[in-house]
Amino acid sequence: MVLNNNDTAISEATRARVLASARALSYVPNRYAANLRGKQSHLIVMTDPGLDQSNPIDRFAVRLQRALEARGLRFERVRELEADTDEIVRRWTEHRPWMLLSILSRVNERMADALRAQGVRQVMIASDAEVGWASTMRVRSDVGLLAAKHIVTDLNHRDIALIRPAHDTPLEPILQQYDELEHYATEKGAKVRTYHLPLNRDDFISLVRQWRIEGSLPTAVYAHDDVYAIALLNALENQSISVPEHVTLVATQYTNLGRLITPSITTISPDLDTYAETLASEVARLHAADSDEVVSINPSVQARINIEESSDFPRISEPTFRGPNPRTDQP
Repeated sequence: MVLNNNDTAISEATRARVLASARALSYVPNRYAANLRGKQSHLIVMTDPGLDQSNPIDRFAVRLQRALEARGLRFERVRELEADTDEIVRRWTEHRPWMLLSILSRVNERMADALRAQGVRQVMIASDAEVGWASTMRVRSDVGLLAAKHIVTDLNHRDIALIRPAHDTPLEPILQQYDELEHYATEKGAKVRTYHLPLNRDDFISLVRQWRIEGSLPTAVYAHDDVYAIALLNALENQSISVPEHVTLVATQYTNLGRLITPSITTISPDLDTYAETLASEVARLHAADSDEVVSINPSVQARINIEESSDFPRISEPTFRGPNPRTDQP
């Protein structure tokens, strides 16, 4: 009681002895342990998938932190673990959060029950469908639709390559950009070829070399993000293929890298700021009511197109190759 400034019924002599002992032991109050006394936590914990700092999850987390702190809540990120369920739950709850937010949707029903048993009032996961046992945040975005309209309708392309990561990144099931692009393009009579590639220079060069040798170069490419677009641009240049003269290139914008190169990359950018504000407002509402209600947040996330040099023109000519490329092919 003395150490928590709740010592009105304690004599001055006793209070002095307690404080002297605390100083001798270098005692520091534990801000997390304070939550064990029944005080409502103001902490929102988001699980961290441990991806590189250029990924959209990282940028979204920065926006969400600002929005939550503006509403009087605290925000921390905890790393994902390769461990058993009990250890994961222990690590996630050691700071006594009011809510655990999982973008990766790694939380299953058993884990959600264990988290709540440890005092976590709200468990929220990223999902494209309601699950019943946890709150869900869903995002409907027109990123893929905008890309498809630009490529197919504005520029009249009918042979499109879709470059995706070797494995889906956390936001892909939510943003559904690939499904949107493929559905619109197919409906308009275009062909979409999908390639799953790791972010590796040699893999990109091998793909473009294959297109060149087979005569199967697409007229347009939609890349996963700015970084993938730059990797592809490098591979196309390596094989003497020009953008936008031979290939139109469009990507999702998660960084500003695409605008800093030549040719600059046309991008579609989702409005993650608005989504972070919407999510923060709903979290603050639930927190104010100390509610464990299972809810579904379904904001419509707007997107905008940033037209740059990589899609100034539709394909105007077939690149001509006479024999092996001396820069990369073996004689």
